[in-house]
Formats: sequence, C-alpha cells, structure tokens
Amino acid sequence: MFVEIAEMERILTRLLEPDNNVIMLATNELTLALKNPQTYVTLCTVIGSSKNDKLKEYAALVLRKKLSKRNAWMNLSQELREQIKQFLLKAIIDEPSIEVKKHILQLIAVLAKHELMRGNWNELFALIESFIKSNDINERQFGSFVIKNLSDYIPQMFESHITTFVEYFIQTLNSAEDCTSPIVYNTISSMNNILEISIQVPQVIQAYSQSVPRVLEVILALSTTNPEHACDCYELLGSMCEFSIQALIPHLKPIVQVSAQLAGNKNIDETLRCNGINLISTIIRSKKKVLVKLNLLNPVIELMFNILSEETDDDTWFLEEYDLSPMSAAGDCMAAIADELSASTFMPIMIKLIDAAYTTQDPNALKASYTTMAFVSDGCSEYLKKNYLKQFVTAIKMGLNSSNETVKSAAMYALGEVSQYVQPQVSTYAAEILPELMKMFKEKLIVEYTKPECSSEVRMIFYALDRFIDSMEGGIDEYLPEMTGIVMDIIRNEECCVELKDKAITIMCSIVKSGGDATAPYFIPVMEILDAYLKPGIDEKLETLQIMVIQLLSEFAVALDPKVFEPYLDISLKCGLALLQEAKEDQPEVRAVCYGLFSSIARVSINHLIPYIDLVMQHVLKSLDNSLIADNSFNLEKKNFNAYSSDDDDEDDKDESLITEDDGSNDGDSDDFVYVDAHVMEEKDNACQTIAQIAQSTGDQFLPYLNNSFDVVSKLLQEDDEDTIDSVLELYGQICIYFSKLPDNCGQESLEKALESYLKYGEKKIQEDGFPALDSIFLDVLADMLKEIKNKMIKYAEPIMVLAKSILELKIGDGNNPGELDELDSENDTLPIEYAGNVVSNLSYVLPPQVFTEYFISLVPLLKKLMSKDSSDLLRAAGLAITGESAKGLGENASGLCEVMFSLVLPLVEDEDDTVRNNAVFALGEIAFYGKESVYKFYPIILNTFSQVVTKEQRSKVLDNVYGALARMIITNIEGIPLDHVVPVMINYLPLHEDFVENLTVFKCLVYLYEVGNQYMVSMLEPVIKASLATLNDKRKYYEDDVKEEIIKLLRMYKRDFPEKCLSLTLPEDLSKLFNET
Repeated sequence: MFVEIAEMERILTRLLEPDNNVIMLATNELTLALKNPQTYVTLCTVIGSSKNDKLKEYAALVLRKKLSKRNAWMNLSQELREQIKQFLLKAIIDEPSIEVKKHILQLIAVLAKHELMRGNWNELFALIESFIKSNDINERQFGSFVIKNLSDYIPQMFESHITTFVEYFIQTLNSAEDCTSPIVYNTISSMNNILEISIQVPQVIQAYSQSVPRVLEVILALSTTNPEHACDCYELLGSMCEFSIQALIPHLKPIVQVSAQLAGNKNIDETLRCNGINLISTIIRSKKKVLVKLNLLNPVIELMFNILSEETDDDTWFLEEYDLSPMSAAGDCMAAIADELSASTFMPIMIKLIDAAYTTQDPNALKASYTTMAFVSDGCSEYLKKNYLKQFVTAIKMGLNSSNETVKSAAMYALGEVSQYVQPQVSTYAAEILPELMKMFKEKLIVEYTKPECSSEVRMIFYALDRFIDSMEGGIDEYLPEMTGIVMDIIRNEECCVELKDKAITIMCSIVKSGGDATAPYFIPVMEILDAYLKPGIDEKLETLQIMVIQLLSEFAVALDPKVFEPYLDISLKCGLALLQEAKEDQPEVRAVCYGLFSSIARVSINHLIPYIDLVMQHVLKSLDNSLIADNSFNLEKKNFNAYSSDDDDEDDKDESLITEDDGSNDGDSDDFVYVDAHVMEEKDNACQTIAQIAQSTGDQFLPYLNNSFDVVSKLLQEDDEDTIDSVLELYGQICIYFSKLPDNCGQESLEKALESYLKYGEKKIQEDGFPALDSIFLDVLADMLKEIKNKMIKYAEPIMVLAKSILELKIGDGNNPGELDELDSENDTLPIEYAGNVVSNLSYVLPPQVFTEYFISLVPLLKKLMSKDSSDLLRAAGLAITGESAKGLGENASGLCEVMFSLVLPLVEDEDDTVRNNAVFALGEIAFYGKESVYKFYPIILNTFSQVVTKEQRSKVLDNVYGALARMIITNIEGIPLDHVVPVMINYLPLHEDFVENLTVFKCLVYLYEVGNQYMVSMLEPVIKASLATLNDKRKYYEDDVKEEIIKLLRMYKRDFPEKCLSLTLPEDLSKLFNET
C-alpha cells in the first residue's frame, strides 16, 4: 500500500492525538503502510517538506525505530538505501529547526552503525570534515554540532577515526577565543561521548590529559553564563575518573581547587555545585592518598563542613533518599572520606570543627556538627567506639535538649546513624537516651494525635527511636511496657493518621527485633488490634499499614517461641499469599514484605509452610524471572507502537560489531519511562532469601524446585547486579550446599558444575577490576560452603587456598612487596582480610590436617605481620581470629606450632583494645582445645594468663571468652585444671553476658562436670540451675538448638537426682514455670 505525503501527515498527526483509540487506529494504518518500501521515501519527504516540526520529528523517529535493526536496513534495496542516505545528508544542512536536526542526526547515527559494519559511509565523514575544516566559524560550529549529536547516540561510529577526531577536538579547544562558545561546548561533549572507546589508545588518553586545564577554564567560564552546559562539561572529568583516572593525576590539585571554588559558591546553580562536590567525592574514592599528599584533605573537610552549615528551610533533608542538594552531596563527601581514609587521618580535623561549633553555639554550625557525626559513623565505627563514643553521645544529648528545632533534628539524625553503626556500645547509654526520647515523643503526641500527617519533629523522633531501638542488643526489657503502651494507643486510636500508625508499627518492629522473647506478652494484644489488616481487599489508603503489619509478623515469627506464634502461623501465610495474588505489577513492596514473612516462617516452623510451598515457590521464582527480564526496573508508563518494530527484529545480526542500545537518547523519545526502585531491589533480595531458607529447612521437599532455582540464580549471578548481588551469592551458596547433600552422583556432578561457575565468577571479577572488585560476601559465602560441604570441595581447595593467601599478601605485603595497606587506609580496607581469614580457617574442614598445617605454616609470616605492634587494632584482631579459628584444622600438629602461636598470642591478651584482647583469649582457648596432648605442657602458662585477665578485665565479652576457653580446657584435659579454683569462679560468673556463642561450650562443660561427679555441681546447684534457666529463657542466648539440648539435659539430671532440692529452690515465676516444663 503506497501512501501519499498528505495521507502520511494525517496518520502522523493522529498518532500525536491524546486519544488511545485514535492512536491505535493510526498505528495500524502506519504498520500496513510500512510494508511498502516506498513509505520510507514518503517519510523522508515529510521530514524535508512538512510545515509542522512535530511531524518532521515524528517521521524521523518512526524511521529510526523501524530501521534500528541492521536486517531491516539491509532488506531495503541498494538504490533505496542510497536515496535515503543522500536525502538525510542534505536534510541536516537544509533543515532550519535545531530540534528536527537532532532527530535527523539520531537517524543518521543508526544508519551509520549499519553502514560501517562492512565498509564506510565516506560521504558522511567527508561532509563532517568539510564543515570542521571550513574557514567560516558558523560552518565549523555546525560541524561540531553534528559530531556531538551523532556521538551522543552512536559513539562507536567514530572508533575507526578516533585519532583524527581527538586531534580536531584538542585543536578546537586550544584555538577557541571564547570559552563559552557553542563550538567549545560541543567539542567537550563529544570528547565525553567517545571517551570509553578511546581508552585503549595511549596517545588519545595523553591528549585528553593535556586538555584538562582548558576544560577547567571552560567550566569556570560557563558557571555564570550557562551552568547547564558547565554541568555537561563536568561529565568529561567524571568519565575520566571512571575510565582513565591516570590521565587526571597530573591535574588533581587544580581539579579539586576548581571544584571546591564552585561547590562553595552559593550564588551559582545548585546542580553545578553538586557536580563539583561529587567530583571531589569520586576523586577521594579513586585516589585518596594523592589527595592527602597534596594537602587537600583539610580544605576539603572544612569546605564540606561549611556547606553543611548553610541555612535551609527543610530540617529533615538528610532523610530524603534522592535529595539533590549541595548539603546532601557534602554529606556524601564526608561519608566518602570516612569510607576511604583512616579515622586518625581525618577525625582530628573534623573534631576541631565540631569543638569550634560548640564554643560558638551557632545553630547552623551545630547542625553541621551533628550531620558530620552521622555521615562518618559508618566508615569509622571502630575508631569511634574506642576514642569518641562518649563525647559523641554527650554532644547528641545536648542537641536533643536544644531549643532550636534545626539543631534538635540534626542531633536525632546523628543519634540514629551512630546507633546503627556503633554497636553494641551505644546501647550501654540507653538509660540516658531512651527516657529523653520517650519524654519528647509523648510531649509531641499530645498535639499530634489528630493531625492529618506527622510533623517533621515527630518524624525525626520516630527516626531516632527506631534506629536506636533497632540496634540495641538487649537492655530494652524495662522500657517495654511504656513503649508498647504508646504504640498500642496509637494503632487503636481511629483519629490517628495513617502515617502516625505506620511509624508506630515500624517502632514495634524494632522493639520486637531487640526485645526478642521478652515481647511475648505483648504479641496477642498487639495483633488483636491489628487483626483487621490481615484480610485481603483492604482500603487502598490502608495498604501501607497492611504491609507494615506483615513486616511486624515477620519480626514476631523470628523473635518468639514457635508455640507462642503458632496461633498466627496459618493466618499469616494465608494473608501473605492472598496479598501476593492481588498485588499489581507496580507493587514490589507487597511482594517484598510477603517474601520476608515466608522466609521468617521457613526459619522457625517449616512444617507450617510446606502445604503452601508450591504457591510460594511459584511467586518467588516468577519475581526473579521478571527481574531478569526487566533488568531491575519496572515500567510506570508504556505505550507500544507496533509500527516501530521490524519483521526482522528477532533475527540475529551475525555481522554486528557495533553493539548499541537503540534507546540511548535522552531526548524524550523513549517509549518507556523507567526507574530503579528500592522496593524492586527488596523484592529481589527477599525472593532470594526465601528460596535459600526453604532450601536450608525443607530437605527433600525442595527437590522439585531445585533445577528451576539453580537456573534462575545462575542467570542472576551472570547479571551481577551490584544492588542485589549479595542475596544472589548467598542463595547460590545455599543451593551448592543443597547439591552436596544429595545422595547420588548426579548431586556431585551438579555441585561441581555450580562450584566451577562460582569460582569463575570470582576469577572474572579479579581479572577485570582486581581484588577490590571481589565482593566480601563472595568470600563469606565461600567460607560457609567450605564449612558445610567439607571434603566434597577438595577438588577446588588449591585455587581457594591461593585466592585467600593472595588477598592477605596484597593487603599486608610479603617478602617482595610492602602491601596496599598503610596508615592512610580506612577500616573498610581491612575487611577483605577478615573475610579471607574466614576462608583460610574454614579450609580446615576440607583439607587433611597435614595439608592444612603446611598451608598454615606458609601463612605464619603474614600472621606475624598482622599481629605485630605496628599493625592497627583491626589487623591484630583479624590475625588473632585467623589463628584461633585455624586451630581446629591443625589438630595434633599444633604441637610444633605452639611456641610460635603463643609468642604471637600471649602478649595480646593484655592489649588495650577490647576486640584484640577478646580474640587473643579465644585463640588461646582454641589452641588448647584442638591441640590436645601436645598443648598440655602449656596449660600452666594459659591458666596463669587467664587468672590475670579475670582479676582486672572489665569487658564482659572478654570474660565470656575466658570462661569459654576454660570450659574447652576442662573438656579436653580435666586433670590439667585446678578445678577447686576454676569451677566455683566460673559458676558464680554465669550466665554469660555478651558472647552467647560460647554458651554451647560452657554448658557442654557443665554437663561433663556433672557426669564425672564434680562436687561443685552439687554444692552450687542453685546458681547453676538459675544460670541455666536464665539462658534458656532468652532465645537470643541459645540461638542454636544444641545449646538448648545441653541445658535441658543438665536440668533434667538435676531433677532426676536431686528432686527435693529442685523443689525447694526460690525462683522468679517465669523461671519456675520454665523449670517445671523442662
């Protein structure tokens, strides 16, 4: 069907109508017309002759979409292709509209991609050359415009001419008299567009490096005349940071200085200020040590502090997830400093600024002080715990009592962030902080109950309370009646707004998470109030509350004894499944929270989940499949015009060498508006966690879903989405563990295939971006697999041994190199050592003792370096952890290494750092336990050391480990222990206070002492039983079933052998009831 020009304009006009029915009819007409190749000529004619620019743009868009695939272009006759090409080259010259020119150039770029596969489009490049070499400034400017727009869309088309064009760019930059001219802007934009394809050409990168001073000059000039263009020019420097950072190193000082000059200028465009700050942050993350050596750290920190001191109308700006402001960017820069540099390098500078703020009491400076505390707390948490925690908490308390709302809000933000990262130490200040927050909370609620939404002050109080409570490790019991009472008052009050109820339920989630079993008395009363939200078909306005109620159920399921939660098991599952069935495509938050519930129930009561397992697995697998298709995003709007599609779109383009996404433009043509949503990532994370938990808990019932699960997680591993890769790795590891438990050869074959893919993933990451690119969770999952799969991984032991040792050598050095770490490195830089250490120690589950011993001996020089007095606290602690955890693999071979290990470990038992002392005590106990007879001769030294520790140690975690170590030594060699001195002291200390992992060893020891008839187990019956019941009464203290079994075994022996004494004990009501039930 041939369509005349007038008819084509009519069709295109109707496609622009707002009526979907009209659009659909017009789409069908256009689809039919495009079956005739002459329609392409008609569309070209519309571009060249129509009086309506919108129709011209639309005609170019239709052609671009229709010809985006190479086969669609090549299926046209040679004559027609030449006709279209010639027309387009003429059209970009004749067309008066800039916007239409851009659409034509995007079409030309697509066709150029196809033409350059087997030859060249000489006429196109000849045309460009004629313009850029012209003596006429207007023609040269037009040439730069053409290059910019073509490279915007298909930069690869310049690859074969890269050197020529870069020479032109540099020449243009250097010769331009006016920095703000369009030709300069077009040139820098083009340089940015083709940078990624230029990085393999050394002379090109050198030219880029030489252009930096001029680019900075242009940015400064544009900052006042055209800030939008200045921002675009900044992109070149950002791209160079990403793709060729070495080219920037000679110019880092002026780059930072210019960026700082713009960032600190409150009179220019905010986006440009943000670009300046963000570039500084990028440089910090890429070349932090160069920044310090250039003496730029101090001025950068002062600048960021000053920006954080700027006045703002929004007292809660720091809670906005996507806040694009100079203050938000400055906070990110402070966080980058803390993430990348050692706290001893930057913290003195910050403390000086914070102290000055408290001296002047200027509200804006105080606001900056608190937000600075908040932003740096993640990156230097260990340093804060040791050096500044008390000062920070004291300062925050002062801020909470400030009469200035801006200062008070910032102090609450600091409290929330510090609480999250500096744990468990912050919870020791609960008695000082929680009553203050509760008082403020109640005062505000009096006037907030009936408001239609929460005030910013109430939002901040909720934020601080939620974070503080969520991060508490015990100690919340005394506050439970008051806090749960307030929550229940809010959720039962019909006059309270949805937002207030939502925040109250959020607080309840944190209370349950921290309170554990102690929240059991409040479970039924709270859920009776919220029962109405557990029904499908709820009012749309209340959906957010329903989601939070499901989240609360997830927390209760994990925190409570399954018997207590049992009344809500079935109703929770049915509600979750009903919500899933009703969830719309754009409701990932519903699916996320339901998957979280299923995962929690699978962890505590898998038998209740099994009847619904088929439905659950269908949903989670569908979510993961959809995430692969959608590439972690979902469409808010989607209009499909089938006229754009080509009949040949599904055919593979075997000759394609320039792979370009067709929708790369940002000109508004895109059919789909797409964004990445946090709930989408949460859905994917929770789906992975649900499958992993079901695989871990169900046994054979998971077998029907094994293959599909493995296929999906394998694709997700290849996708390597940085936002969700941690959950993917954990699921992959759990499936490998499941394969290892299958009884037949098929299971071993599948395991080996899966392990090979996992290790290849790691190798690829290292090859492409070096060891830093290897996610720490990769190593963590690898360590878990070694522990669970054991000798079935022996085939892969050698490359894993090399990997772990290589990471240690890279970080701390060996005989041939000094290593990456130095005094400037941050706490985050030491994390790979901790994770690699877990891999080292867990290799003991796979390797025979003699092989593991040889491997451990090869690591001794590295361990000596880690534990030397010159190493940081974190490194010494890591070295001790590796030594202690590795002892189990040495076995009796420990004898020959004891003197070496003791010489490293013993001096650190008296170290100033809590964690170092704790790990040293742990390591001594492990060496004594696993070394058995070979270590007996060292018992007097160990016992004397422990005696000194008990006398002066104040940190309960260290003491917990002392008694855990003593328990190991008693089990191993009871004759070598002076029981009359050790056992009474140990019993009087119990229950353990902090390190509950040691409970298993301690109670095994008590059972052993009872069975061998130790006198103190009878004479001290009452404290032993009370300590046993106190541990059994708190799920957090016996989170392993093995601990519970040992305690019950001990209590039943007492009841069997000493029934009268047991009956005469005076116990609290809850412990008495528990004792009767055992």
